[in-house]
Amino acid sequence: MFDLTAQNVVSYLVDREIYREKDDRSTKVTSLFGKNFNLRVQFADGQDWLVKQEAIGQHGCNNNFAAEWAVQCLARSRPELAALRSLLPVVEQYDAANAMLVSRWLVGYGDLADYYDRVEAPDPKVAQSIGRALGQIHGLTFNQRAYRDFLLTIDDKINVSGTAPRSLGALPRLTPAIFGHVRSDALGFFRWLQAHPEVTAAMAGLAARWQGRCLVHQDLKLSNWLWCEATGDLRLIDWEQMDWGDPLTDLADLLAGYLDSWLDSCDWSRGESLAVCLPTAALPLAVLQPSLQGLMRAYFQAFPQVAVHDPDWVVQTLRITGRKLIDRVECTIQYHLPLGPQAAATLQLAQRLLTQPEGAGGTIFGVDLGRELATELRMNEVAA
Repeated sequence: MFDLTAQNVVSYLVDREIYREKDDRSTKVTSLFGKNFNLRVQFADGQDWLVKQEAIGQHGCNNNFAAEWAVQCLARSRPELAALRSLLPVVEQYDAANAMLVSRWLVGYGDLADYYDRVEAPDPKVAQSIGRALGQIHGLTFNQRAYRDFLLTIDDKINVSGTAPRSLGALPRLTPAIFGHVRSDALGFFRWLQAHPEVTAAMAGLAARWQGRCLVHQDLKLSNWLWCEATGDLRLIDWEQMDWGDPLTDLADLLAGYLDSWLDSCDWSRGESLAVCLPTAALPLAVLQPSLQGLMRAYFQAFPQVAVHDPDWVVQTLRITGRKLIDRVECTIQYHLPLGPQAAATLQLAQRLLTQPEGAGGTIFGVDLGRELATELRMNEVAA
């Protein structure tokens, strides 16, 4: 397998006939942080490329770029998917043999995690754009089984399982072996779960309601949304975990990301008291609520079929959001990082979302959003 380096990337692009000038001393190659090996290659004539090679472990690689390429092929093959195509990065070439992907660098775009980190009062129109874009993706592919079948024809390594993800349901049963695998402070997480059987029961019920109906991204952290502040255009990157799944899991991923931004902005050095720490948030929930409302409303307007898919979709999305927050605490444990007061707050919020979603939704959105959108749907049906 070809081993990509900063020294051979230009030769690689020339050999692949992506770039024609072999001797360009003005070329700038920048290594970018990420789970893959990423190089940005800037040429003097203005060409700007992102070259990625999947990390290769002891047992080879997972061929995750095959999934991203399959989505590209689907969007390019169907004229009716033009809206999906406009949301994707511009991939020039997929090299399956070397687990590499070459795409155009999106000049002028920045990731939305950075945007929410640096602004004191985020523009709700940004969240509305995200909700509209995600609703378009789900709406265009909803119940279109032919699209799922097409994805499976691109590469036999693609896993479009159409089954509920393992992370959605309850945790596996605990055994004494857990004591040898986690930090001592992480045992508090498992004691918390044992002390709240209603949380475990709610988690188990999520997988039972799951329905694989459309193309889903499955990694909708805010850093995977690129936004051009000058034009307002969005791009959704890193489709490596895509599947044919339940649209509400994607939407819950987004909500969990916003709630993380709120909790991350608090000063947890003051202790474990939520009453003390939550008011210290640099990004208060009250400031974030217009964005959360805008996200949900724009998603519903772009994808009204979601209410047919699940009439209780707002409440169900909140439940899944609670499960996603627990998953974040689990990841902290898996990486052997200490659990601090923020983790305790995250679990308290997750508990409310899973077991009392209606009340928690009123707190998070600032309004009874489920009722308002249901009323809006009925009015639209009457008007039609």
